[in-house]
Parts: sequence; C-alpha cells; structure tokens
Amino acid sequence: MLYEDETILWRFALPRAGWWRKTPRVRLPVRPLSQSQIKREESRKRQAWVQYRSWSCITSGVLLSVIGAVQYGTSKVFYKIVPHFDAQELRQYLHQVMATFSKTEKEVVMVVDRSGIHRAHKLDATLAHYQGKLRFH
Repeated sequence: MLYEDETILWRFALPRAGWWRKTPRVRLPVRPLSQSQIKREESRKRQAWVQYRSWSCITSGVLLSVIGAVQYGTSKVFYKIVPHFDAQELRQYLHQVMATFSKTEKEVVMVVDRSGIHRAHKLDATLAHYQGKLRFH
C-alpha cells in the first residue's frame, strides 16, 4: 500500500529555527554557506513567490515539484521530480513505481486524493495496462 501525493519543496531549504528553548540553535549539516549566500538564496525564494502567483505555475530552479508516495509498513519513499503536475507526469511516475514492484506478485494499492490529475482520462490506458497489479483507492 502506497500513499501518494504531490508537493512543492524549496530546493535550498535552510532550517533556521527549532522547537527547543534553552539549548543553542543547531543547524543541519547541509553544506557550509556563508551568511551572504544564505541571504542571497532566501532573496531568490522570495522573488520566486512574487513572480509566480499560483502553485501550478512555479517552475523556477528554487522550487521543486515532486510526485511521491510512502509505502505503508516500511516507510520507503518513491518520488519523481517533475517540471509540473499533470497526468502525463503521473503516468511516467506510475511506470517508475510499477517497475520497482514488478518482481512481487502482490497488487499495489495506491491511496490518492481526488485532485484532477488522479481522475484524468489520460490515466485510463495506464491503469488498464496494470489491471490486477495497480489499483487507485
């Protein structure tokens, strides 16, 4: 069983705060950045938001559009970075997931929400191809 969804992630996520109160701040070791580099990346993030007003239009290098799923029980993550969210990208992602699970004889159940790309008619051929092996729930 896989739980699938789409999201947009910051490419240069820089954690700067935490839930702790009395201990000093700890930064995750992503890569050594100077304060000027951090400010420059944060400025690019803000510019991306100003330039694009809707989630579906954001395609800059600062933001990543990701289709992914988490496997129930093992917590394995299967993802694909896409230029934008549409049925064609989801079809390619489904082929990628099914290539991973092709060795098993079990049916793959993918829990999805009711967004437009999950209900698109372009997916009918792909779902018919994997009849008995892949099912949307």
